[in-house]
Amino acid sequence: MVRRLAVILALILCGVVSLASSLSQPASTQSQQNENVSASKPKASSARILVIDGMRVILVDRESKSIVWETAALRGPGSLASVPNGDYLVAERKYIARIYKDGKLVSRSPITFGFLTDIKLLENGRMLICDQDKKTVAEMDWDGKITWSVTGLHSPSEAVRLANGNTLIADGSTVLKEFDASQKLVRSTRLRRSAFAVQPLAEGILVGERKAVEFLETSGKVVWSYELPSRITSAQRISDDEYLVSEPDDGRIVIMNSGGYVKWELTDLNLPWQAIYLG
Repeated sequence: MVRRLAVILALILCGVVSLASSLSQPASTQSQQNENVSASKPKASSARILVIDGMRVILVDRESKSIVWETAALRGPGSLASVPNGDYLVAERKYIARIYKDGKLVSRSPITFGFLTDIKLLENGRMLICDQDKKTVAEMDWDGKITWSVTGLHSPSEAVRLANGNTLIADGSTVLKEFDASQKLVRSTRLRRSAFAVQPLAEGILVGERKAVEFLETSGKVVWSYELPSRITSAQRISDDEYLVSEPDDGRIVIMNSGGYVKWELTDLNLPWQAIYLG
């Protein structure tokens, strides 16, 4: 019995010593241990990319390529636009849908279209849309009231409102067309291939073409050009020499440089007509 009590007392004494040692540990050492635990957790990238993938829209984390959320309650998405409050507009062929920043469907426009291929939100709160079936680019409000339009285009796929108030249009032909506020054609830029996407920049124009992406001076002179195996239906410069490109025929989106080096790609997509980089 005496021996058993001695063993128990020894165990209790060891526990007290261990506790005292823990309590006397410097705060800086404990803090360092906490920091090590936090650092071991994977960090989510702040860069996100919104992508059309067949009948759904997905938000993808650039670093991990994981899907943050998806919206499947859509009717054939073909184009995307971000709204200042974090929501998104989706051109769904015959409708315009609005989805929350978490992917939930909010509403649809009360009007129908022929076949929407592009949508942009303008600074005045109205929308700039391309209707492929009607061969039209129009500025309108949510209720469908048209305040500006041009018709008779080839097959409009993207339109952009320029800083000077004019509208630059890629319509599937080999000519970029610029119209002024009075609907007058004020500039035509000849290309070597059909154009489906266009992004005006301070020093030139980024163009997505049939099996190529090009950067042009404002005069139309080619600065650089790189051939790809697919139509390029959206192109966006995301840094000094990084470009987000959609290749629907190959089922992928890529981030490449002007030399054609692919820095990042997402494959096995279903007709990714457009992707927009959210940073």
